[in-house]
Order: sequence, then structure tokens, then C-alpha cells
Amino acid sequence: MNTHELIVQLSTRLEKPQEEIRSVLKEVIGRLRKALAHEQSFTMQNFGSFSIQKRDKRKAFHPIAKRYMLLPPKLFLRFKMAKALRERFKGGGV
Repeated sequence: MNTHELIVQLSTRLEKPQEEIRSVLKEVIGRLRKALAHEQSFTMQNFGSFSIQKRDKRKAFHPIAKRYMLLPPKLFLRFKMAKALRERFKGGGV
């Protein structure tokens, strides 16, 4: 499902104009980006939470060069599914 399909589906389910749905979706994504840029967590009730975590520097083996190399620390996005959503997936009711 792409963004356009999501907007059309939400528009029909909520009986709202597509422009209104598009602006709300844009605002939610904007706030999510802003929170994650400041390394804050972002939680959506009954959906899950997004957070930024830091991976420490580590040693990894390069199979072509056949040597170990030091990888620098980096930030990555983590998503933890809410219990309500996990139960829906488990029950097959999605």
C-alpha cells in the first residue's frame, strides 16, 4: 500500500475529503520526523512506539578482505509494536 492508496482508503472509511486526510497524515509524519530528529520517542496508542537507539562501535569481519574492521557507532530507528496490535496479528484479525 502506498501513500495515495492509504489516503483514499482512510477517506472512504472516515467519510472525510482526501485533502483533509492528506494534511493530517502530513502533519503526523512531520511530527514523527521532528521527534526522531531530536532523538525523542514517538508513541501511537494501540499501534506502537518509534525510538532512536545508538549502536556502539563494534568489530565486524569483512569476508572479501578477510580481515576485521572497526565499525563506527550509529543511530538506528526501532519500532516496538503495541500489545493490542500484536494480539490482532496473532489472532489473524488484520
